[in-house]
Amino acid sequence: FDILRQAPYGLKSGFIDLWVPVYLIIKGDDYALYQEESYIPELTFDIINLVYRNPKLFEIKAYEISDVKRNIFSAYRSINNHSDNEAFTNKSFIETIRPFLMLYNNLNEYGRTTSKISTEAQRLRDAIKTATEPEKAFFEDFVIALGYRLDDLQNNNTMSSFINALNSAVDEIKNSYSVLIDNVEKCLCDAIGIDTATDFSTTQEILYSRYQSIPDYE
Repeated sequence: FDILRQAPYGLKSGFIDLWVPVYLIIKGDDYALYQEESYIPELTFDIINLVYRNPKLFEIKAYEISDVKRNIFSAYRSINNHSDNEAFTNKSFIETIRPFLMLYNNLNEYGRTTSKISTEAQRLRDAIKTATEPEKAFFEDFVIALGYRLDDLQNNNTMSSFINALNSAVDEIKNSYSVLIDNVEKCLCDAIGIDTATDFSTTQEILYSRYQSIPDYE
């Protein structure tokens, strides 16, 4: 605000108070808004009010989207079953990154901490967990986590390899707890001599029939 009041702009406070929120709303798809380095995905009345009262808490960053970043963005959207022809805007960016953030939020404690997944999957999980600047997370942190460099992804074969690695890592993270349960069931079946191909309900019946004579522990 101070810069707008000074030369060469010299805008009046009343005009600034009216113009800034209107500009933020009109150009909402062309920038990312941060409050003390934390990404603000949606411009609400409370946020605008806070911008008025303490604008120094906020920072506006323009999106810098190169061709390779645009290709990565389209690939991310394809993974999440979104249209890969969507223009890069703040709205489409939020729509694209939200499934990755929700992936971590939906994990239980085991899924968030296990080391029984690949190193790449662990690094991707950590990059999602610590993401505070979505554009950096998308185009730098996620890429590095999987062992790639942004410049390398200009090659179509490398891009294809990256997408496969990303898909694989996401599946590992998402299914880590289910894999644990399956492994526990397999070990249990092996230990008591039950075919691992037996469905769970049948396994329960076999266990009950075999051990029902054992008295309850008191």
